[in-house]
Amino acid sequence: MQLIERRHINTLKWDELVRNSKGDVFSFSWYLDSIAREWCVITDDDYTCGIAIPYTHKFGVKLAYIPVFSRYTDWFGPTDYQEIAVKIIDNSFAGYDLRLRSCLMLQNEVKIVHQNILSGRVVLGGQAKRMLNKAAKKDYIVRESLDFSFALAIIAKELTGKFKGIDHDSIRRLKELCHSASIEKKLRVFSIKDVGAIICIQSENKLLYLKGATTKEGKKNGAMYKLMKTAIDSSIDQMQIFDFGGSNLDGVRKFNRNLGGEDEFYFGYSMNKAPFWYNLLLRIKHKGNY
Repeated sequence: MQLIERRHINTLKWDELVRNSKGDVFSFSWYLDSIAREWCVITDDDYTCGIAIPYTHKFGVKLAYIPVFSRYTDWFGPTDYQEIAVKIIDNSFAGYDLRLRSCLMLQNEVKIVHQNILSGRVVLGGQAKRMLNKAAKKDYIVRESLDFSFALAIIAKELTGKFKGIDHDSIRRLKELCHSASIEKKLRVFSIKDVGAIICIQSENKLLYLKGATTKEGKKNGAMYKLMKTAIDSSIDQMQIFDFGGSNLDGVRKFNRNLGGEDEFYFGYSMNKAPFWYNLLLRIKHKGNY
């Protein structure tokens, strides 16, 4: 087992491992190239098992993390070499804040929740029904296309600076991701003219909600519910899982569950052995004085 930096990765072999393991879109090379500042894989010579690790440098300190527009990474293939991989992670990074779909022998494990629709039957909550009725009265018409320009514009306008992780850099990365997904024929965009739009990623058996936004007026009149319900219905028609992207935030979780989402758990791991001065600088930065 070895750590291989991005420039040396055989992406054909890595993507084949992810694909054959029925991995989520977050671990494919084209996806990671779009959203991660830097990334590497820990794998064997033949790419029969392994894990992708996104990372960044802060104040010169190397840290593994999960980027915005991703949820988790995962281990693929036989588990025989997981213990070696864990040692490589511990020795290669001064700290990590990682999310994994499955258990790995990393430090400080916690369970995290996201939401899927696994069955073809959707049970709507009362709030969803009310908001969808409002959308019906407005005669909102949802159209699907590959044009993500309006979606990006309204996401940038309505969300930048208002939600954690949504800033000018992340909007740029979202644009790169949409472009890459379009090339890979994975992009699906649902929009209501001049009101709102959502961006989704299509995989073999799943439709993933990535990000979306509506105008304030659209929000009041159920536009987001209408957009999401249309995407959900599309995934059900194709007998696929609908993946809400998920969140531990109570409001987002409530919204997802109102539209029929069912909780599914994954795992978080954290470790910090960064130098004292790094942690001090980080605390100062978070206070807004750096």
